[in-house]
Amino acid sequence: MARPLSFDPDAALDAAMRTFWQRGYAGASIQDLTDATGLSRSSLYNTWGDKLGLYIAALDRYRRRDGAHAFLPLLRGGDPLDRIRAVFDALVDDATEAPGRGCFMVGATAERGPDCDATRLRARDALSALAQSFEGAVREAQDRGDVPADRDAEALGHGLAAAVYGLRTLARARVPRESLELAASGALAALR
Repeated sequence: MARPLSFDPDAALDAAMRTFWQRGYAGASIQDLTDATGLSRSSLYNTWGDKLGLYIAALDRYRRRDGAHAFLPLLRGGDPLDRIRAVFDALVDDATEAPGRGCFMVGATAERGPDCDATRLRARDALSALAQSFEGAVREAQDRGDVPADRDAEALGHGLAAAVYGLRTLARARVPRESLELAASGALAALR
């Protein structure tokens, strides 16, 4: 019979997620991960299999919790254009409040997406879910007459999602707030 875990896997996963988020997959050594989580190497390997297993688990946790939180305005009621703007306003605010942090999913996509099927699949799923959420809000705005009906809602949704990824990348590069605001305004101008 397996012994029960003597540590909180969620807390350990949060610590590993922060380490990967800050250092990337290649930059986070097993020693960094054991230091951050307070776990032994054997506990890490017994729980998540290997470094990649821990990384993917951290990426899944980020997407469920932190990544999804940024896009909650799209799921709320109210004016759809206000909800879309709220997402971009929150991205700019977040980039200003935590310069250089960026987005774990965007960083993972850039670093591991080309070579890691598991990362690539998660990146595609995250982008698709975001694009669909934007598309839904665009369709609502079209129904209200706030976005021209002849505009391709699916294309707009994907464009807005790509703009989010771009803003998150710029945030990681510590681009000034004014530049982020201009980039967000440019993305939103596509809705007119």
